[in-house]
Amino acid sequence: MTNLTQRLTPCGPVVDAPAAGRLHERLVEAAAEGGWGETLAAAWPALAPVFAASPYLAGLARRRPAQLRTILESEPEDRLDAILTETAALSGPPDALKAPLRVLKAELHLLTALADLGGVWDLDAVTGALSRFADA
Repeated sequence: MTNLTQRLTPCGPVVDAPAAGRLHERLVEAAAEGGWGETLAAAWPALAPVFAASPYLAGLARRRPAQLRTILESEPEDRLDAILTETAALSGPPDALKAPLRVLKAELHLLTALADLGGVWDLDAVTGALSRFADA
């Protein structure tokens, strides 16, 4: 199999080029610092329409560029399995679980949205991923 970047296809036009451009600048900086500029460059044509149309997803990428990198450089099915494994391994008092669950949920949202809108997963795969997370 191949990583998500290699499988993504653009879902449509960039509806807000200025917003996409601002995020792109931020991600280019993070990618340069982290050594994943080629990955970002390869994925950007498919990411731009998604992030231009969804402030929520753009915000996730802006706040957690390392998480975006991990998603892009992984096979989506493997990344989903890792998220589910990490979720199932959480233990402790409910208050201590809130922050790590938010991080994992955000990663799941970004992964499923990109795989869905990028033409990688069909509806059954997307709803299956969300259901599996809810059950973890």
